[in-house]
Amino acid sequence: MKRCILPGVVILLAAAYGLFRPPPDKVLPGWDEAAPRPNVIYILADDLGYGDLACYGGSHIKTPQVDRLAAGGLRFTRHYAASPICVPSRFSLHTGLHTGHHRFTENGCKPFPDDLLTVHTLLKQAGYRTGHFGHLWQAMQPGSWGLDPGGKARDPDIQPAIDALRVPPGGHTIYPEEAGEPYIQGIDELLTIWRRESRPLNEVGLYWPVLWRGGDELVQNTDYLEDAFVEGLLSFIRKQDDERPFFAAYWSTIPHRPLQVPGLVSDDVEVLYKAMVERLDDYVGRIMDTLESADLAENTLVLFSSDNGSVDGSNGHLRGGKASLYEGGIRVPFIAHWPKLIQAGRVTDHLCSFTDLLPTLAGLSGVATP
Repeated sequence: MKRCILPGVVILLAAAYGLFRPPPDKVLPGWDEAAPRPNVIYILADDLGYGDLACYGGSHIKTPQVDRLAAGGLRFTRHYAASPICVPSRFSLHTGLHTGHHRFTENGCKPFPDDLLTVHTLLKQAGYRTGHFGHLWQAMQPGSWGLDPGGKARDPDIQPAIDALRVPPGGHTIYPEEAGEPYIQGIDELLTIWRRESRPLNEVGLYWPVLWRGGDELVQNTDYLEDAFVEGLLSFIRKQDDERPFFAAYWSTIPHRPLQVPGLVSDDVEVLYKAMVERLDDYVGRIMDTLESADLAENTLVLFSSDNGSVDGSNGHLRGGKASLYEGGIRVPFIAHWPKLIQAGRVTDHLCSFTDLLPTLAGLSGVATP
């Protein structure tokens, strides 16, 4: 089946961007190499509902920063996650594969093929600097679902894949391109959860004690988890320049349960959820302000979405929610903001999904669609 490229990309490619040339055998036919390509930041919320944002008709939560993003760009009204649950949905987003074409059909632990192309590897081949901050692969990180508290696979068939993730004797760093960590190949700078944590999630919550930068590089953490991820992303942005484009993925852990916000103690789910979404909105504002301060905003494509429908929030007028194949479980907000080429204030009902991301970014970076 022919892959879909998001609307406007054909026009965008006519003005296409390219300081750093992809390998000759990867170049998109007819691609113009005369001008720089866009930087890309993908912000992915976790369990955010279609009706949680004011720009999508929500009235119960204030989201001025995401609304500003939408007002300055293109808002999609019929964008679909690949699945109503997180792991298969994120896997499709990251690889461009439909859920019928990969093994991650549920939240579980399965081997990640070491030759699988991801958005990060694609853009790195095209000359991009790459970063990932936040959720990574719940399905493959050491100590994740599918493992017992000691890190031993419950399913013996996947134990070899888990063993391949261990840091080898001697403690040297395994870099992303080396065998054994296929799910972080192509990522130059990583900050995610270290999942070899024996305490239950409801005890650790969003104050995860150890973060992972890949290989054997662990970071002790005492901050609210999202604060650490956002600071990592902002630091990554500040290090960029006009000499080379960059791609950064910020896969947030909020507003997924547990519902926790610094300084707020409440048993009211609605109050806690509202505060988490507003905090995420504030992060979006900080990201945009940092791009402005670094003089990178004009040529940075900022994308915002959610991995599936909501449990605790609002899915608007849509039926169902997370884990449901009704619209409320899979229809999600999607905003594209790129001042250089996307006209402000546009709304489209173009039908598109997570699987369109990889071929679209391939087109924008001048790389032939796989």
